[in-house]
Amino acid sequence: RHRTILFYAVVGTLINCFIIGPVLYLLAIWGAMGSISITFIECLVFSSLIVAVDPVAVLAIFQEVGVNNVLYFLVFGESLLNDAVTVVLYNTITTLSQMGGNIPPSEIGMAIAAFFTVSLGGLTIGLVFGLLSALMTRLMVHVRVVEPLAILSLSYAAYLTAELFHFSGIISMIGCGLMQMQYAFHNISNNSNITIKYFVKMLSGACDSIIFMFLGIALVRDDHSWHTGFILWSALLCLVVRFLVTYSLTFLVNKT
Repeated sequence: RHRTILFYAVVGTLINCFIIGPVLYLLAIWGAMGSISITFIECLVFSSLIVAVDPVAVLAIFQEVGVNNVLYFLVFGESLLNDAVTVVLYNTITTLSQMGGNIPPSEIGMAIAAFFTVSLGGLTIGLVFGLLSALMTRLMVHVRVVEPLAILSLSYAAYLTAELFHFSGIISMIGCGLMQMQYAFHNISNNSNITIKYFVKMLSGACDSIIFMFLGIALVRDDHSWHTGFILWSALLCLVVRFLVTYSLTFLVNKT
């Protein structure tokens, strides 16, 4: 199952990005969007930004209808890693875009190497902090009240440490969470487990609301540029390309 999630999150995200971006650029050149001035690298930056998915509503529906657990965790796991891959991909393409129109092949190779370095570096830091939290919780038998604080603070410390070394903080938190779920949560009490569970749910819901609030504010700002053709083509490509890529990858996964 984990190989399938990685396949969807990494390969699927990269394919979506490098199909949507070039197609948007070709449509702009052909005049299908109307009057618009946009470069190829700008289309890639935009496509790297929109290939992330937010399956909050989908997962809520899955829970209501009681879908197969494998499907639920595939969507959930892919969305987690998809966000992390998107952040690394966006930062990489943004750095390339700042070099102007002339990007030597050596820089492209360095960008590919940096993509894996940032991802694996963040994962390593997260696993180390997850292991540290597992060791700490074993020593907290007589101080159960601080167990939630230890779990949450070390998770945040994993994020900050990864960002300090310019690695992926999101991938670091995912690695830390996986290690904590496998080892640290077996050392804490049931009350601490419930406290962490509901605190994280409340925090994630609040963060989701704040993110969508800022998106709405950005939409009505005076300096916001609205281009109907670009928006409609982007929405259409997101639906079509994601469906085709997901269907193709699922076909390959079922064949193997």
